[in-house]
Order: sequence, then structure tokens, then C-alpha cells
Amino acid sequence: MWKFFAALMLIGVVAGRVTHPYNEARLREAMERECKKYGADDHVDKAVDGVVTFMNCVSNYTDHEALARISNMPNEDQPDELLNFVKLTCKNQAEINACFSNVIDAISPCTDPKEKDNIQVAKKSMMEMTDLFCKDNSKSFSEFINDGAFACIDDKVYDLVMCTSTIQHLDNYQTLTTEQACAAVGEVTTCIVTALESCPKPSTAAFVRALFRTTFKSTSCSILAEEENKIAVNKI
Repeated sequence: MWKFFAALMLIGVVAGRVTHPYNEARLREAMERECKKYGADDHVDKAVDGVVTFMNCVSNYTDHEALARISNMPNEDQPDELLNFVKLTCKNQAEINACFSNVIDAISPCTDPKEKDNIQVAKKSMMEMTDLFCKDNSKSFSEFINDGAFACIDDKVYDLVMCTSTIQHLDNYQTLTTEQACAAVGEVTTCIVTALESCPKPSTAAFVRALFRTTFKSTSCSILAEEENKIAVNKI
């Protein structure tokens, strides 16, 4: 389960470790297609450079060896080491935020004009995501770890898997409207948070709730109203 949180924190790392010649060729092909679609043919080089710089940037601020060590540790040792890893990574929060901000600005001209506002929301959402993990010396994430969240999540793994069964068994997911898809995801997230509310410490459900909220802000979905109300009560 810890890998889920690590992946959210370090989403660009895997891409950054792909061999560049192949990666850049595919990237350029995609950017040429998208930039041409939206009348920004002259912006291809800047868009490609922006994405490559982003991948290198995030990778440079990540201790890959430490992440590999954590993945090979006994489960009981992983949470504390992950917390240390996050705290060290957060020392470069400003630089990491700049990485995300710059890549969003680089690709913005090659995106659907209807999505311009969403792109800026995504930028703000990423700043909030790093705050969630990093603010006040990782206070919220520290509480999450130190309150035994991972042990509780492990105990409730069956319930959490059952929460996702609805989406896993949607045979017609490709025909869903955005509203229907978001509603389905909303049901799953509410189910997960509800399951975690029975954990010994409220920080477990509160942190996951805030994580979902911040993630949804950068998508076409918004979290369910009742979840927003809970967030207001359990501020992080």
C-alpha cells in the first residue's frame, strides 16, 4: 500500500528513467500531433523540451537508491523509512513545484482551449499535493505514518478491494459519460474513506480524504459534496 502513496508523490520518476532517444521520439510524435491540432505547430520544440526537462528535473530531486531500498525492506520497516524519504524529498519542494509549473506552461499551447482553465487548476492542485506531503516538515504525513495508518490499511485490505469491485466489474465503462464515470469513482472513494474512518486514529481517513480531494482537482471530476463537507470538518 505504501507504493500507492509513493507513486503519487513521485509520478515523474519512472518516465525519467526511460531511455531518452526512444522516449523523446515518441514524445515528439505525440506533441506534433497535439500542437498541430490546436494551431500551435511552432510550439512543438518548446513542448518537447518542457516535458523532457520535467522528467529530468523530478528524477534529479529523487533518491532512487533510497526508494529501491524501501521496496526491499520488511513491511514493518517501510513506513518510517518512507517518511524519512518524503521529508528529504520535500527539502526540494520549491524546485519540484517549479518542475510541474514549467511543464504545464510548456504544453499549455498544445492543449484544447476548453481545457485551459483545467490546466491551471491542475497546476494549483499539484502545489496543494506537495503541501499535503511537505508542509510544516511533513506534519500531516508524519501523523498519518506515526498513527499506524499502514497497519490499519493492511487490516482493511479486503474492505478496500471490495470498494473498487464496482469499477472493476463495469463492463460498459467505455460508454459512460464523464458525469457517470466521475460518479462511479466518487462512490469508490467514499467507500474507501468510510472504511478507513474506523481506523484507530482519525488522521488515516483524513489524510486519504485530502489526497483524493487534491487528486480530483486536477481531473474533470470533483469529489462528492458529502466528502467536501467532511474535509471542511477534518482539515489537514
